[in-house]
Amino acid sequence: MQATDLPTPSGTELDSTLPVEVESTGRKTVGTGTDGWYARYLRAPQTVDCLGNADTQCREQRLEVTSEAKTDLICKTLVPMADGTNDERSIMLPSGRTKTVAEAFLPTDQSLKLRTVSCDTLPAAPAPDPAPPAGCRPEIVSGPGVEAFYPDMSRRLQQEGPVTVYFRLDQPEGQAMQIQVGQSSLSPELDQAAMLYIANQTFKVACPGNQFRLRVRFKLQDEAPAP
Repeated sequence: MQATDLPTPSGTELDSTLPVEVESTGRKTVGTGTDGWYARYLRAPQTVDCLGNADTQCREQRLEVTSEAKTDLICKTLVPMADGTNDERSIMLPSGRTKTVAEAFLPTDQSLKLRTVSCDTLPAAPAPDPAPPAGCRPEIVSGPGVEAFYPDMSRRLQQEGPVTVYFRLDQPEGQAMQIQVGQSSLSPELDQAAMLYIANQTFKVACPGNQFRLRVRFKLQDEAPAP
């Protein structure tokens, strides 16, 4: 279906700053169950100069995904870039929620495409090993802080959340091994950043040879109050 502007109902004015729905995927099932999801392509009805260049017109475009599933989903899509390549974007979509999977200002001859959107159930969390002896906890002795791993895109999208990470320590002092996410933040970028944070720490522990878990929390700093 070719993307075209929807007609404006008689006596109704469209707010040019808000995209309007142009196309929808229709409901798609997840796996073999009856749960499903659908995506919508929206775009602004008016164009603006691209980066101040009046010779090139751009339009705000957005892909939204709505979950009808009983479990959380992971959704992916491809976004066209200025150099002609496609950038893969992904989001975690909580059950029963609607979220934006991609948003961009693109020249009028380019568009976000619904056919690139796909959603599937999250892989099952790994089964944890037996808990280490009571009171035995790893201690971080060196390594960059969490803020050094906060993804720029997550900051721009105001994404926060804790990530529970499982890992093994086989030496009294050293780096983590077999790092994996136990409980997701519902943001793939934050989950990956949490694993990188753990991988770049040096730990000390009195009971090596066990699996441990650590909650890594990404939180945007509150702005200082105005004087």
